[in-house]
Amino acid sequence: VAAASVLAPLGLEPLAGRRGSSLEPAEARAVALAEALASPSVSVLLVEEPFVAMAAPAVAALPALLAKRTNACIVVATASAIDAARLANDFAIFDRGRLVRIVTEPPLRTGRELPRLRVVGGDLRALAAALAKQPAVQRLDLDARSVLVDGSDPRELAAAVNAAIVDAQTIVQSIEPEPTAIEDLRAEAVAAAGAARPDVAKGATP
Repeated sequence: VAAASVLAPLGLEPLAGRRGSSLEPAEARAVALAEALASPSVSVLLVEEPFVAMAAPAVAALPALLAKRTNACIVVATASAIDAARLANDFAIFDRGRLVRIVTEPPLRTGRELPRLRVVGGDLRALAAALAKQPAVQRLDLDARSVLVDGSDPRELAAAVNAAIVDAQTIVQSIEPEPTAIEDLRAEAVAAAGAARPDVAKGATP
């Protein structure tokens, strides 16, 4: 099978002519995922944090591509309820490796899980100032190497980040979705499991 045809579903055709040693980590990860999704012999596929350290074209194409792959069991492990909702049909919440709840609806909480992007590099102070002017940006945090931006709508947030980069006249190294921790959801699931099985919660034996 031609490399370009394998890479095309994830928008990675430009990488077809490059050597593996020349790929950035995010590109190499996306290529490995494209190979796994294209292989008819793969019946079970585990994808951990699919939107972290992943080439940008693959991030955009991944949800639709995973939905089309019906002849395999695809398991997504993520700390982001938003990412889970974008990719999965069934949801399981684990606590330190222990299954505590299986649900059929995305485990989202209004106001808790918001689209979040991490912008790395560039003139961060100028970028933060430009982002602060964008109505779609609800919160931003600045550290030594990146700006972390929250919003309410993924498309509006992405557009706001791009507009701010142009406004700040800076060049950034990367823009990546940032998984939002679901510690509150996990704690609630553990509490619910304990309420349903008080003997387990207290450490009693049947």
